[in-house]
Amino acid sequence: MKFIGLSFVIILTLVSCGGASPALFIPDTRGLISTDRGNSYKENMKDIEVGEEFYLKFEVTIKTSEKQAKKGKKNLIPFTVKIPATDIFECTLTDYTGNVILTPATDSINKILRYDFMAVASDKPLKYSAIFRCRARDEGEHRIGVSFGKQVSDVYSKTMTLVYHRPEKAVREFIPVTEVPSSINEEDKSAPEPVNIQSGE
Repeated sequence: MKFIGLSFVIILTLVSCGGASPALFIPDTRGLISTDRGNSYKENMKDIEVGEEFYLKFEVTIKTSEKQAKKGKKNLIPFTVKIPATDIFECTLTDYTGNVILTPATDSINKILRYDFMAVASDKPLKYSAIFRCRARDEGEHRIGVSFGKQVSDVYSKTMTLVYHRPEKAVREFIPVTEVPSSINEEDKSAPEPVNIQSGE
């Protein structure tokens, strides 16, 4: 199976899960959005205008526990980005670091595209990222998620919610209209009609 590199984010919600034993692998995931063609990214942004092109970016690092670090081991950890597969939302992987299967797996039942990546966990971890160019065709709401392989607790899974809305209609400035005669010589029709006075004989 061939892997290639990746990079990718928006509102992040921590998914809680049980587990008392110390984690061997500790991921850190950030969700970011850019509306200026990737020149700058914002965290915790979720409101997107319909028809507006934006970039969705996830950044992932996976650190090993102190126990693993002492062993001097580097472990391969798979992680998956789940993108909605609907008619009102289009999203294409455009840039990445690390290893990725470029052709996403399709979950037709849940209507999800799965992009599978591979990262190396280390005590001095590298940053892996995935960038998607996206656009919403209509109003709606989607949840986009990042999950990890079985070596990582589900508590480190992340989800982000995107809300698509139509831009508010511009409010036109009220300008009072003053009626101006078309000609300065035009007769003033509002003036009273002249009264004919007849003199007596």
